[in-house]
Amino acid sequence: MNLVLTALLPLLAGLVLAFAAQKELRATPRAALATAGFRVLALHVACSILPASLAFYLLQGDWFLLYLVDVQRVPSAVSMLLFSGVFGVAAMGYLAGASLVRAQRDTLLAVLLGVAATLTVVCCVAVASRVRTVGTYAQFHGSFGLKSWAQTAVMPGVVLANVVHLAALVHAGVRTRFASTRRAS
Repeated sequence: MNLVLTALLPLLAGLVLAFAAQKELRATPRAALATAGFRVLALHVACSILPASLAFYLLQGDWFLLYLVDVQRVPSAVSMLLFSGVFGVAAMGYLAGASLVRAQRDTLLAVLLGVAATLTVVCCVAVASRVRTVGTYAQFHGSFGLKSWAQTAVMPGVVLANVVHLAALVHAGVRTRFASTRRAS
């Protein structure tokens, strides 16, 4: 998990769970943020995306920030705003998906999901050269002392975090889909 994934995975999760909660969103006049689907999304972000992102930020902050900023120069208040923004991004994804679901524009939602997934992959490829090396801000910009991410605990951590996130999202989506169908019946 790095800055790019921390910004884009909540958006994808919001869109996926809005898609999964179609029947509930269409059956209830309540605001989208008051639905069970959104509560599942908030729980998913709080238990999956946020802890992994925070762990990488705290343990490998310069790497997490893609060596764009020295993590020691980032005030804690800015970090707190960054990580609380994760819920806002997830909510925006869910609201966008919910409005498309309620307008019965499922095809457009599927296209939006595809675009968001493609954007995530493209952004990950674009920052791959920064992600493949682990070190400090000074090491990266001075081109010394960097290690391949495969030689550190970062790579297995990223793989584990993303597998857990994907499994949790699939589980949340399937459960939301079945619960949504039951609630709408």
